[in-house]
Amino acid sequence: MQQTFPDELDGKQVYLSRAWVVGHVMEHDMHHGGELSLTLGMHGVPADFPG
Repeated sequence: MQQTFPDELDGKQVYLSRAWVVGHVMEHDMHHGGELSLTLGMHGVPADFPG
């Protein structure tokens, strides 16, 4: 998780760790999950999940 990868941010080279990339993807996915939940709820689709 400590391995880094080069990237560019505002014209400057930065190095992002694998842990940062994984965390960023998870954060991004949670955002879309919230959008889906809101949209389904607006259309009356229940958010029942098998437990």
